Amino acid sequence: MKLDFFTVLINIGILLLLGLPGYIFRKNGMLKGGDSKPLVILLIYITQSFMIIMSFQDKEYEPSILSSIGWMALFSALAHIIMIAIAWLIFSFEKDRKARGVYTFASAFANCGYMGLPVISTLFYGSPILPELRIYVSFYIAVFNIVNWTIGIYIISGDRKYMSIKNALINPTTVALAVALPLFFLKVRIADHLPQLARAFSMLGDMTTPLSMIILGIKLAEMPFRDIFSSWKVYLVSFLKLIAMPLLMMALILPAGPLLGDVARYAIVIIAAMPVATLTIANTERFGGDSLAAAKCLLCSTPLSALTIPLVCQLL
Repeated sequence: MKLDFFTVLINIGILLLLGLPGYIFRKNGMLKGGDSKPLVILLIYITQSFMIIMSFQDKEYEPSILSSIGWMALFSALAHIIMIAIAWLIFSFEKDRKARGVYTFASAFANCGYMGLPVISTLFYGSPILPELRIYVSFYIAVFNIVNWTIGIYIISGDRKYMSIKNALINPTTVALAVALPLFFLKVRIADHLPQLARAFSMLGDMTTPLSMIILGIKLAEMPFRDIFSSWKVYLVSFLKLIAMPLLMMALILPAGPLLGDVARYAIVIIAAMPVATLTIANTERFGGDSLAAAKCLLCSTPLSALTIPLVCQLL
Protein backbone atom coordinates (compact mmCIF):
# COMPACT_ATOMS: atom_id res chain seq x y z
CA MET A 1 0.00 0.00 0.00
CA LYS A 2 1.52 3.31 -1.11
CA LEU A 3 0.61 6.42 0.86
CA ASP A 4 0.28 9.50 -1.35
CA PHE A 5 2.28 12.48 -0.06
CA PHE A 6 -0.49 15.05 -0.34
CA THR A 7 -3.12 12.71 1.07
CA VAL A 8 -0.95 12.13 4.13
CA LEU A 9 -0.18 15.86 4.38
CA ILE A 10 -3.87 16.78 4.32
CA ASN A 11 -4.76 14.12 6.87
CA ILE A 12 -2.00 15.21 9.25
CA GLY A 13 -3.08 18.84 8.85
CA ILE A 14 -6.70 18.00 9.62
CA LEU A 15 -5.60 15.93 12.59
CA LEU A 16 -3.62 18.84 14.03
CA LEU A 17 -6.65 21.08 13.53
CA LEU A 18 -8.52 18.87 16.01
CA GLY A 19 -6.24 20.33 18.64
CA LEU A 20 -7.30 23.89 17.79
CA PRO A 21 -10.25 24.04 20.27
CA GLY A 22 -7.93 23.05 23.12
CA TYR A 23 -5.35 25.59 22.00
CA ILE A 24 -7.88 28.44 21.69
CA PHE A 25 -9.69 27.68 24.94
CA ARG A 26 -6.40 27.57 26.86
CA LYS A 27 -5.06 30.75 25.27
CA ASN A 28 -8.16 32.82 26.03
CA GLY A 29 -8.36 31.59 29.61
CA MET A 30 -11.47 29.42 29.33
CA LEU A 31 -9.23 26.55 30.42
CA LYS A 32 -6.82 27.11 33.29
CA GLY A 33 -3.47 25.54 34.10
CA GLY A 34 -4.00 21.96 35.20
CA ASP A 35 -7.42 21.65 33.52
CA SER A 36 -5.96 19.16 31.06
CA LYS A 37 -5.03 16.73 33.83
CA PRO A 38 -8.48 15.05 34.05
CA LEU A 39 -8.50 14.74 30.25
CA VAL A 40 -5.07 13.10 30.32
CA ILE A 41 -6.31 10.63 32.94
CA LEU A 42 -9.34 9.81 30.77
CA LEU A 43 -7.11 9.35 27.74
CA ILE A 44 -4.48 7.13 29.34
CA TYR A 45 -6.66 5.04 31.64
CA ILE A 46 -9.94 4.86 29.69
CA THR A 47 -10.10 5.75 25.99
CA GLN A 48 -6.63 4.56 24.93
CA SER A 49 -7.01 1.36 26.93
CA PHE A 50 -10.35 0.55 25.29
CA MET A 51 -8.91 1.36 21.86
CA ILE A 52 -6.17 -1.20 22.51
CA ILE A 53 -8.62 -3.84 23.75
CA MET A 54 -11.03 -3.37 20.85
CA SER A 55 -8.20 -3.40 18.28
CA PHE A 56 -7.50 -6.99 19.31
CA GLN A 57 -11.24 -7.71 19.16
CA ASP A 58 -11.42 -6.47 15.57
CA LYS A 59 -8.60 -8.74 14.37
CA GLU A 60 -8.66 -12.54 14.31
CA TYR A 61 -5.62 -14.24 15.81
CA GLU A 62 -2.99 -15.46 13.39
CA PRO A 63 0.39 -17.02 14.38
CA SER A 64 2.17 -14.59 12.04
CA ILE A 65 0.93 -11.65 14.15
CA LEU A 66 2.60 -13.04 17.26
CA SER A 67 5.88 -13.40 15.38
CA SER A 68 5.63 -9.84 14.04
CA ILE A 69 4.91 -8.51 17.54
CA GLY A 70 8.09 -10.15 18.84
CA TRP A 71 10.26 -8.74 16.07
CA MET A 72 8.64 -5.32 16.34
CA ALA A 73 9.23 -5.15 20.09
CA LEU A 74 12.88 -6.12 19.59
CA PHE A 75 13.51 -3.50 16.90
CA SER A 76 11.64 -0.84 18.87
CA ALA A 77 13.84 -1.42 21.92
CA LEU A 78 17.03 -1.44 19.81
CA ALA A 79 16.08 1.76 17.99
CA HIS A 80 15.43 3.58 21.27
CA ILE A 81 18.73 2.45 22.79
CA ILE A 82 20.78 3.23 19.68
CA MET A 83 19.21 6.67 19.19
CA ILE A 84 19.74 7.51 22.88
CA ALA A 85 23.44 6.65 22.49
CA ILE A 86 23.75 8.66 19.25
CA ALA A 87 21.96 11.70 20.68
CA TRP A 88 23.98 11.57 23.93
CA LEU A 89 27.19 11.71 21.87
CA ILE A 90 25.90 14.43 19.54
CA PHE A 91 24.91 16.66 22.44
CA SER A 92 28.19 16.12 24.27
CA PHE A 93 28.96 19.80 23.58
CA GLU A 94 26.12 20.74 25.95
CA LYS A 95 27.76 21.46 29.31
CA ASP A 96 24.47 21.65 31.20
CA ARG A 97 23.77 18.04 32.26
CA LYS A 98 20.02 18.65 32.55
CA ALA A 99 19.72 20.20 29.09
CA ARG A 100 21.83 17.42 27.56
CA GLY A 101 19.53 14.85 29.15
CA VAL A 102 16.42 16.55 27.77
CA TYR A 103 17.82 16.85 24.24
CA THR A 104 18.87 13.20 24.30
CA PHE A 105 15.51 11.97 25.59
CA ALA A 106 13.56 14.14 23.15
CA SER A 107 15.58 12.81 20.20
CA ALA A 108 14.59 9.20 20.87
CA PHE A 109 11.12 9.13 22.41
CA ALA A 110 8.13 9.65 20.12
CA ASN A 111 4.70 11.00 20.92
CA CYS A 112 3.30 7.53 20.27
CA GLY A 113 0.30 7.84 22.62
CA TYR A 114 -1.05 11.35 22.10
CA MET A 115 -0.23 11.50 18.38
CA GLY A 116 0.88 8.07 17.17
CA LEU A 117 -2.41 6.24 17.58
CA PRO A 118 -4.43 9.20 16.17
CA VAL A 119 -2.15 9.46 13.13
CA ILE A 120 -2.40 5.72 12.40
CA SER A 121 -6.18 5.84 12.89
CA THR A 122 -6.51 8.83 10.56
CA LEU A 123 -4.22 7.60 7.78
CA PHE A 124 -5.77 4.13 7.68
CA TYR A 125 -9.36 5.01 8.55
CA GLY A 126 -11.67 2.37 7.08
CA SER A 127 -8.77 0.13 6.05
CA PRO A 128 -9.00 -3.57 6.98
CA ILE A 129 -5.42 -3.44 8.31
CA LEU A 130 -6.18 -0.69 10.89
CA PRO A 131 -6.89 -3.08 13.83
CA GLU A 132 -3.62 -4.92 13.19
CA LEU A 133 -1.73 -1.63 12.95
CA ARG A 134 -3.14 -0.58 16.32
CA ILE A 135 -2.03 -3.90 17.83
CA TYR A 136 1.57 -3.22 16.82
CA VAL A 137 1.39 0.38 18.03
CA SER A 138 0.14 -0.89 21.40
CA PHE A 139 3.27 -3.01 21.79
CA TYR A 140 5.44 -0.10 20.64
CA ILE A 141 3.91 1.94 23.48
CA ALA A 142 4.64 -0.91 25.89
CA VAL A 143 8.31 -0.91 24.80
CA PHE A 144 8.33 2.88 25.05
CA ASN A 145 7.19 2.64 28.68
CA ILE A 146 9.83 0.05 29.56
CA VAL A 147 12.68 2.11 28.10
CA ASN A 148 11.26 5.34 29.53
CA TRP A 149 11.03 4.09 33.13
CA THR A 150 14.56 2.67 33.02
CA ILE A 151 17.06 4.33 30.70
CA GLY A 152 14.86 7.34 29.92
CA ILE A 153 14.27 8.39 33.52
CA TYR A 154 17.98 8.04 34.28
CA ILE A 155 18.90 10.28 31.32
CA ILE A 156 16.54 13.02 32.52
CA SER A 157 17.25 12.81 36.26
CA GLY A 158 20.84 11.59 36.34
CA ASP A 159 19.90 9.46 39.34
CA ARG A 160 19.29 5.68 39.25
CA LYS A 161 16.95 5.84 42.24
CA TYR A 162 14.12 7.08 40.01
CA MET A 163 14.32 4.08 37.69
CA SER A 164 11.26 1.86 38.21
CA ILE A 165 10.84 -1.68 36.90
CA LYS A 166 7.37 -1.74 38.48
CA ASN A 167 6.16 1.28 36.49
CA ALA A 168 7.83 -0.10 33.37
CA LEU A 169 5.91 -3.37 33.58
CA ILE A 170 2.65 -2.26 35.23
CA ASN A 171 0.95 0.68 33.51
CA PRO A 172 -2.35 1.31 31.66
CA THR A 173 -0.97 -0.05 28.37
CA THR A 174 0.25 -3.35 29.83
CA VAL A 175 -2.98 -3.75 31.81
CA ALA A 176 -5.00 -3.26 28.61
CA LEU A 177 -2.79 -5.82 26.86
CA ALA A 178 -3.26 -8.23 29.77
CA VAL A 179 -7.02 -7.99 29.22
CA ALA A 180 -6.90 -8.09 25.43
CA LEU A 181 -4.36 -10.86 24.78
CA PRO A 182 -6.17 -13.81 26.46
CA LEU A 183 -9.36 -12.95 24.58
CA PHE A 184 -7.32 -12.58 21.38
CA PHE A 185 -5.53 -15.91 21.67
CA LEU A 186 -8.71 -17.77 22.72
CA LYS A 187 -10.63 -16.08 19.87
CA VAL A 188 -13.29 -14.78 22.26
CA ARG A 189 -15.16 -11.83 20.75
CA ILE A 190 -17.15 -9.64 23.12
CA ALA A 191 -19.51 -8.69 20.30
CA ASP A 192 -20.60 -12.32 19.91
CA HIS A 193 -21.82 -12.47 23.50
CA LEU A 194 -22.53 -8.88 24.56
CA PRO A 195 -22.85 -6.75 21.40
CA GLN A 196 -24.12 -3.67 23.28
CA LEU A 197 -21.11 -3.78 25.60
CA ALA A 198 -18.73 -4.16 22.67
CA ARG A 199 -20.30 -1.12 21.01
CA ALA A 200 -19.88 0.91 24.20
CA PHE A 201 -16.22 -0.13 24.44
CA SER A 202 -15.66 0.83 20.79
CA MET A 203 -17.24 4.24 21.36
CA LEU A 204 -14.88 4.88 24.27
CA GLY A 205 -11.91 3.81 22.16
CA ASP A 206 -13.00 6.07 19.29
CA MET A 207 -12.70 9.06 21.62
CA THR A 208 -8.91 8.63 21.72
CA THR A 209 -8.09 10.60 18.57
CA PRO A 210 -10.06 13.83 19.23
CA LEU A 211 -9.25 13.76 22.94
CA SER A 212 -5.53 13.27 22.25
CA MET A 213 -5.39 16.21 19.89
CA ILE A 214 -7.38 18.51 22.19
CA ILE A 215 -4.94 17.73 25.01
CA LEU A 216 -2.02 18.37 22.65
CA GLY A 217 -3.56 21.74 21.72
CA ILE A 218 -3.85 22.67 25.40
CA LYS A 219 -0.24 21.64 26.05
CA LEU A 220 1.04 23.68 23.11
CA ALA A 221 -0.90 26.74 24.31
CA GLU A 222 0.84 26.54 27.68
CA MET A 223 4.34 26.73 26.17
CA PRO A 224 6.30 29.94 25.65
CA PHE A 225 6.73 30.88 21.97
CA ARG A 226 9.45 33.49 22.49
CA ASP A 227 12.77 32.48 20.94
CA ILE A 228 11.69 28.83 20.47
CA PHE A 229 12.33 28.69 16.74
CA SER A 230 15.53 30.73 17.02
CA SER A 231 17.37 27.96 18.89
CA TRP A 232 19.36 25.72 16.55
CA LYS A 233 19.46 23.01 19.20
CA VAL A 234 15.71 22.34 18.92
CA TYR A 235 16.08 22.00 15.14
CA LEU A 236 18.80 19.43 15.71
CA VAL A 237 16.53 17.54 18.11
CA SER A 238 13.69 17.76 15.58
CA PHE A 239 15.94 16.36 12.84
CA LEU A 240 17.04 13.46 15.01
CA LYS A 241 13.49 12.66 16.12
CA LEU A 242 11.57 13.26 12.88
CA ILE A 243 14.09 12.09 10.28
CA ALA A 244 16.98 10.15 11.84
CA MET A 245 14.85 7.99 14.15
CA PRO A 246 12.51 6.58 11.42
CA LEU A 247 15.49 6.11 9.08
CA LEU A 248 17.30 4.20 11.83
CA MET A 249 14.20 2.08 12.33
CA MET A 250 14.00 1.34 8.61
CA ALA A 251 17.66 0.34 8.56
CA LEU A 252 17.19 -2.00 11.52
CA ILE A 253 14.15 -3.78 10.10
CA LEU A 254 15.46 -4.05 6.53
CA PRO A 255 17.14 -7.46 7.00
CA ALA A 256 14.04 -8.86 8.73
CA GLY A 257 11.45 -7.54 6.29
CA PRO A 258 9.77 -10.90 5.48
CA LEU A 259 9.74 -11.88 9.17
CA LEU A 260 8.24 -8.58 10.29
CA GLY A 261 5.55 -8.23 7.62
CA ASP A 262 4.36 -5.15 5.74
CA VAL A 263 1.68 -4.11 8.26
CA ALA A 264 4.10 -4.19 11.21
CA ARG A 265 6.67 -2.34 9.10
CA TYR A 266 4.19 0.45 8.38
CA ALA A 267 3.28 0.72 12.06
CA ILE A 268 6.80 0.79 13.47
CA VAL A 269 8.23 3.29 10.97
CA ILE A 270 5.29 5.71 11.11
CA ILE A 271 5.26 5.68 14.91
CA ALA A 272 9.03 6.27 14.99
CA ALA A 273 8.42 9.38 12.86
CA MET A 274 6.17 11.04 15.45
CA PRO A 275 7.34 14.29 17.09
CA VAL A 276 8.91 14.63 20.52
CA ALA A 277 6.93 12.88 23.27
CA THR A 278 4.86 15.09 25.57
CA LEU A 279 6.17 12.87 28.34
CA THR A 280 9.47 14.73 27.92
CA ILE A 281 7.94 17.72 29.70
CA ALA A 282 6.26 15.60 32.38
CA ASN A 283 9.54 13.83 33.14
CA THR A 284 11.53 17.06 33.40
CA GLU A 285 8.97 18.61 35.72
CA ARG A 286 8.85 15.52 37.91
CA PHE A 287 12.54 14.66 38.03
CA GLY A 288 14.17 18.08 37.95
CA GLY A 289 15.19 18.38 34.30
CA ASP A 290 15.21 21.42 32.02
CA SER A 291 11.47 21.99 31.47
CA LEU A 292 11.95 24.97 29.15
CA ALA A 293 14.23 22.97 26.84
CA ALA A 294 11.65 20.16 26.81
CA ALA A 295 8.84 22.58 25.92
CA LYS A 296 10.89 24.07 23.09
CA CYS A 297 11.62 20.64 21.61
CA LEU A 298 7.98 19.59 21.68
CA LEU A 299 6.69 22.86 20.29
CA CYS A 300 9.22 22.90 17.44
CA SER A 301 8.93 19.25 16.41
CA THR A 302 5.12 19.00 16.43
CA PRO A 303 4.33 21.46 13.60
CA LEU A 304 7.39 20.29 11.63
CA SER A 305 6.05 16.73 11.79
CA ALA A 306 3.18 17.75 9.52
CA LEU A 307 5.77 17.93 6.73
CA THR A 308 8.16 15.16 7.75
CA ILE A 309 5.59 12.40 8.38
CA PRO A 310 4.33 12.52 4.75
CA LEU A 311 7.97 12.42 3.57
CA VAL A 312 8.74 9.36 5.70
CA CYS A 313 5.57 7.64 4.45
CA GLN A 314 6.92 7.89 0.90
CA LEU A 315 9.81 5.61 1.87
CA LEU A 316 7.53 2.77 2.93
